[in-house]
Amino acid sequence: MNSDLRAPMVRRSNISRRNFIVGAAGLAIAPAFAQSRGAENPVAYISPTGQGDGLSLQQPASLALLGDLIKAVGPGGTVFILADRGSYHHQLTVEIAAGGTSGAPVLIMGANAQGQPLKATIRGNRKRWRRPTRESRAINAAELGGDTTFVFAKGASHLIFSSLSLVDTGRVFDFTDQTEGGITIEDVDFHNVRDGFFTSEESELSNVVIRRFSGVGFSKKAIRVHGRSHDWMIEDCELDSGWQFGDNFAVGIELNHEAHDISIRGGFTINCLDKQDGDPEKYWNADGIASENGNYNVSISDHRSAGNSDGGYDLKSEATVLTRCVAEDNKRNYRIWGGMGADPLIMEKCQSLTPRSRGGTGAAAHLWLFGSDGDGASAASAIFRDGVMADSASGSAVVYVDGGNVAVHLIDTDLTALGKRESLVESEGEGAGNSVVVGSASDPDLRAITTPAEISAIEGFSKTVILTAEGAASWRIIDPQDSPEYTLSGSSLTLSPAVVGNSPRVTIQARGSNGVSVRKTFYADIQANPMGAGTALAISFAGVDGATIAEDQTGLNIVEFAGEAQILDNTLVFSRGEDFVTIPDSDNFSFSGPFTIDTEFMIDNPLEEGGQDVLSHWGDASRQRGYVIRCEEAGSLTFAWTYDGTDQNVSWIEGPALEAARYYKVRVDRDNAGTMRLYVDGRMVGRKTDSGTPILNAAVPLRISGRANGKYGANGRMRSLLINNGYALTGSDLGYQH
Repeated sequence: MNSDLRAPMVRRSNISRRNFIVGAAGLAIAPAFAQSRGAENPVAYISPTGQGDGLSLQQPASLALLGDLIKAVGPGGTVFILADRGSYHHQLTVEIAAGGTSGAPVLIMGANAQGQPLKATIRGNRKRWRRPTRESRAINAAELGGDTTFVFAKGASHLIFSSLSLVDTGRVFDFTDQTEGGITIEDVDFHNVRDGFFTSEESELSNVVIRRFSGVGFSKKAIRVHGRSHDWMIEDCELDSGWQFGDNFAVGIELNHEAHDISIRGGFTINCLDKQDGDPEKYWNADGIASENGNYNVSISDHRSAGNSDGGYDLKSEATVLTRCVAEDNKRNYRIWGGMGADPLIMEKCQSLTPRSRGGTGAAAHLWLFGSDGDGASAASAIFRDGVMADSASGSAVVYVDGGNVAVHLIDTDLTALGKRESLVESEGEGAGNSVVVGSASDPDLRAITTPAEISAIEGFSKTVILTAEGAASWRIIDPQDSPEYTLSGSSLTLSPAVVGNSPRVTIQARGSNGVSVRKTFYADIQANPMGAGTALAISFAGVDGATIAEDQTGLNIVEFAGEAQILDNTLVFSRGEDFVTIPDSDNFSFSGPFTIDTEFMIDNPLEEGGQDVLSHWGDASRQRGYVIRCEEAGSLTFAWTYDGTDQNVSWIEGPALEAARYYKVRVDRDNAGTMRLYVDGRMVGRKTDSGTPILNAAVPLRISGRANGKYGANGRMRSLLINNGYALTGSDLGYQH
């Protein structure tokens, strides 16, 4: 080699070889470019064996000098990474702390000697990997390792990377903790990496374009949009994880923290796998596209996500729209957590095809939605419009709901290829308040919410009203943060314990079967209790024979007759079959302190197999057992309750055997000291001390005859029912006058 092309010679010291090369060459490059700044669009060159200053094709620099060359060419300049002189092997991490300006970016491009685009191959030190021919031969990628190729520091804005091929590297582009903008990555491919494009929680990258950044083999995230990053376009990126598992599970495109205004167009995310060491009792994660809480304004169009061990699209973001997307062969094709407020997540002209579980817990589903835990809290909502759902087997759920209060609208959705289904909806847990509305854009708009705007309530108690509209609808609270006194479960709107003098308001939205919504504002009229302090329910079943209506004298509750339950001789007649009465669940029926239940009833025949529940607040699901007044199989009266809702921890007080067709006045109360007592006709018949622990709040209706699952119905009549939450009306071993 001619001596004038060699790097300057300096005395060896304790600086690293890389720092020596960058520092020495930088001293040579900067003055030379400074002399030629008047030239239009300066150009520099890099080659695999380059040892020159990069000023000419004859004196290319090494890849280690890329950061200095970017600074040297400046805005509007170009750095050619020569691709026709071989691959760049085992390159050290290149730091870049310079860039261009808005409208004059620096171009870093793989090219041939004539400056025409040609992909330059840069190889790192990640352990070599070959894509397996099928999923069953996938390997654990946790130990493949690999360093970063390009790391960016302050000043690295307005850069374009093009025509590169990255092979066997840990991380390709690393913008950890950086606040930069104007980054474009296009026509770049990769093979066998941990991460492709990386941002962190403290990053804030704006105006980013990632176009045709594609590859096979990634074990963490191909494109990671984190921190406060915003205004990104991710276009035509074809991302195949190649079933690399074991390295914190793979995701094709991941949004996290407060990233927003992200557009994903075209391309695909496929074969992301998580095996949890093959443990079938663990959840196997790994998604095609995932967004987290805090992300918003997300648009995904003309994209395909397939073959992932969890979600094709796992979306917790708000203001999110999918258009012409295809989800196929994922455990949950569309896994929806967003749509928590007034606006649902939208899927327009999308397809859901043949979901399939590869292992671990969790059933396969076309649509999976996150529900509330039964406390009326917000849950996911979605619209699936002008789309298709199809599968070759019927083992997956159409809509799977985890919890309650979910709203799903299937509008002009083709379901003909789903096969026979007993129900469109499957749920985990009680699933209270869920709503799946099937309709068409041609359905008439909802004109109004018909429930009266005024909610009459009593001081100190919750009040529930049933919302109605002119047609099928799903329901949402519009301003939950401004209306903490209200909760919503399906169409049941509940006002929390009220205070005289307050008039809390809430705005409710009803969305009809065509997807169009209407709103109405409700307000409370709160009054003193007409039945005395603490009275939560007071029903006297007096009325016209054959009537199927009864009024709660407190005005707090709705009494609902079912089957042939009716009024006869001023009593409620119920049966062991389908004739019963329910009062919607309310916090007023859950007892944390003193309380009283007072009723008068008779049983036609006390001797029935399994016993008879006269009054129950008792669910069938585990941890939903509250309390029950019942006639046991042998005829004895019993009050039973639980503190934790399980069958293993039931407490009870047993009273006398009941006679057939005789009315009994039965009272149960608990005093301030925590003593529970059972009375019959004014006489105490049993007591249990140290019983002051709150009784479980069973999220099921209060029911006369039977329990929530329909079992153990009673044959008989009831004259009255009173519940006082707050006072033991007797609280004495001496009983009371009746």
